[in-house]
Amino acid sequence: MEIDPTGFPKATPEQAHVPEPDLEMFLGDLEILLNRHSVDNWTDTPDYILAEHLTSTLRLYRATMSTTRQANGWKTLRERLNQQ
Repeated sequence: MEIDPTGFPKATPEQAHVPEPDLEMFLGDLEILLNRHSVDNWTDTPDYILAEHLTSTLRLYRATMSTTRQANGWKTLRERLNQQ
């Protein structure tokens, strides 16, 4: 599995058609949202650390699901719809 410059697995061919969101913008928006709802105070963790953690978790989840689909021969929803 190839790793991208951020340390996460690169997109598989099945993911290549899905444009990657602007994660830097998402990260900034998430920091603002966490701060607005005082989640940073509630967890006693700076908002930027929470935002980085949540963004990393989403990227890891995406990579894990891709690997699971490949290992089990599962098809994405888009692939299943295209077969009909």
